[in-house]
Amino acid sequence: MANIIISEGLYDQDFVRDWTYGFEEYRAHVAQYSPQWAAEVCDLDVEDIYAAARLFANAKPASMQWGVALDHTKGGYFTGIAVMDLIALTGNFEKPGGVMIGIPYWGITQGLMGARPAYGEKVLPDEQLDKRINDNHPLMTASGTTSPDDVLLALETGKPYPVRALWLLQTNPLTCQGSDPHRLHAALLKSEFTVMTDLFMTPTILAVADVVLPACTFAERIGITGHHTFNLGSIVKAVDPLGESRSDQEIINDICKRFNPEGNPWEHDLGIYNWILQKAGSQVDYDYLKKRTWAFPQFEYHRHEKGLLRKDGKPGFNTATGKFEFKVDAFEWFDLPVMPVYEEPPESPVSRPDLAKLYPYVLTTGARRWGLFHSEHRNSPSMRRIHKWPEFMIHPKLATELGIEEGDWCRIENNHGHCRMRAHVSPRIREDTISTDHAWWFPERGADDGTFFGTFESNINCLLPYDAGDSGYCGPFKALLCKVVKE
Repeated sequence: MANIIISEGLYDQDFVRDWTYGFEEYRAHVAQYSPQWAAEVCDLDVEDIYAAARLFANAKPASMQWGVALDHTKGGYFTGIAVMDLIALTGNFEKPGGVMIGIPYWGITQGLMGARPAYGEKVLPDEQLDKRINDNHPLMTASGTTSPDDVLLALETGKPYPVRALWLLQTNPLTCQGSDPHRLHAALLKSEFTVMTDLFMTPTILAVADVVLPACTFAERIGITGHHTFNLGSIVKAVDPLGESRSDQEIINDICKRFNPEGNPWEHDLGIYNWILQKAGSQVDYDYLKKRTWAFPQFEYHRHEKGLLRKDGKPGFNTATGKFEFKVDAFEWFDLPVMPVYEEPPESPVSRPDLAKLYPYVLTTGARRWGLFHSEHRNSPSMRRIHKWPEFMIHPKLATELGIEEGDWCRIENNHGHCRMRAHVSPRIREDTISTDHAWWFPERGADDGTFFGTFESNINCLLPYDAGDSGYCGPFKALLCKVVKE
């Protein structure tokens, strides 16, 4: 699309001239990606690509919305950059109907996390920050986080140092987030002490936790929250917590007091939230937010022209060059491409024709289901009535060839593993593709059946490898191979 927009002169020449960096290099770079090349790679009509590019470039304004599908390929990080390049190319930043750059309201990020929060206080000293495990993904270190894949390797190998204890808060990695759950299970058992907090007994708790602490729901706690970065609001407690359950924030604060009483002087979480608001310079407290419900910042467009996107108050964007960067020179430090490039998925019919002979169908995972969210709601009878069993979608023509009918239990397998699901026959999918549910477990089996609620049985993650790619942020969840056998 960028190739077409540039070659046909459809780009916003004023914005590109005044507010971008590296355009000439970018122009030369995208010349190699012709519409004809893209049509073959994507199995599309080339005229549709031309039509889409012209429609987007001529729309005044235009925007793009994407979801997790971009994150679910190894090159997803750079796909996101490529999408932002199209926004800049057409001048659709910081204008009504275009893409607005999110700036935390009062400097408070949604998760209140990160090594250096927006309100300026370090959570950890530099010597501790330097111990973050990111040997293979230095870009994540620069972003203030740690690579889960590298933590897995540290658990397995003890390098760069042993991980002796784990604290897992309301997460269910064996069933949901973790690729290759058998490998992950073995690695998690190497932790000498594992604590988990959650609302319900989950497969991961059963399998690896030494101590489990009951967490309360959002209706039983207070807090502050933001929708992405454009507004801020309060979580208002409606009822008292059941039993011994407490909020994650209360539990963490009590633990922090044991390690560092001077650095954690708050008697309850209200004090923490008021401190955050004070540090952010908001001049309001939690009680004010509670009464106001939502607080929205003064909204302005064209902030790059007014010096409202940079801490130094100068016009431009918050980058090293002060401009939108088609060419990101800083990526050279991380041995990453300075402009988006296309890479074929590592296990596809094109890159691995030998593997495709054994596993002839493209595997895509993680499509959302009504009534379910990741591994949640399997223990809710009303939600299970909406979607009772783990399913995969298969085209009627392929189902007929394989002798599969609606509702048949089948074995899905590839070179990484296998699982079992029921068939849902539908023309909504390509004939060569299998789309599966994710995050299935069976709480109705009880905690004593010895299978951790059957978490490995219908878990599509058994067919997914750990491989976050160069950026560390993505994974091959929608671009693998498989075969299907009726049971």
